[in-house]
Order: sequence, then C-alpha cells, then structure tokens
Amino acid sequence: MDALKYSIVVPVHDEEESITELVARLREIMDKLDGPAEAVLVNDGGQDSSYRLMLDVHDQDPRRAGRPPMPGRG
Repeated sequence: MDALKYSIVVPVHDEEESITELVARLREIMDKLDGPAEAVLVNDGGQDSSYRLMLDVHDQDPRRAGRPPMPGRG
C-alpha cells in the first residue's frame, strides 16, 4: 500500500445510531480522493456501543481505525 496522503480524524461520542451513516459518507469521500486515505474514529469517552461498532467497521475496511478513549487527553 502506498504511503497515506490523507488522514481524517473524527471524534465519536455516543454515536451508535449515526455511525453507519458516518462510515458510508466517509467511504464515499475517501474513494474519490486522489491518494491513499484513512479515517481514524476516536472514541471520545461515550457510554454507548460506539466503540464496538467502530471495531466492526475496521474489520470490514481496514482504512477505518477505531481508537479507544485516552483518559486525561483531549
């Protein structure tokens, strides 16, 4: 794989109901870019199942990575 040209970072906080739409829109955008891209979805400390869904998304398309919350960082 070529070196990344784009990284899209998205904070995610209790977004389990909208994460599917977010990923679909990111996929559309990333497929149109003029170089390799990744989307980094960052769990922003939410309490719903967003992080689990983020991991599922990564399993389906490795260009999207889920990151756990990092306490004390923000």
